[in-house]
Amino acid sequence: MIGHLKHPDLILKSSHFINNAHNGINATNLHSLVQVNETTIRNNEMNGIHVQAGAGDLSLYHSNVESNSMNGINMTYAGGLKEFNYSHIAHNSLYGIYINYDVHQELDNLFQNTTINSSIVES
Repeated sequence: MIGHLKHPDLILKSSHFINNAHNGINATNLHSLVQVNETTIRNNEMNGIHVQAGAGDLSLYHSNVESNSMNGINMTYAGGLKEFNYSHIAHNSLYGIYINYDVHQELDNLFQNTTINSSIVES
């Protein structure tokens, strides 16, 4: 689990990312943590959450990621911890959660772990 002592790059709480022309949330070259709490990410033209490059953690709590035109959550990077807790990920056009390990980055031996706890990933 992602510890409370980790300092996030970005904290999103009680927010709405709806009807954007690209991704709802885009994180590039992630090195620490993106924390998303009590947030709605819906109806975006690409992915709800898109993480590319870097190696960092993603924490999603009590949030809804739904009805995005591509993936609900799309991650292509060199690794890190991923937590999806008490969240609803549904009705996205491709995958609910898509995680791709980027073997072309020059980061070796990175710890990867994905935890889905009390969440619904459907349709």
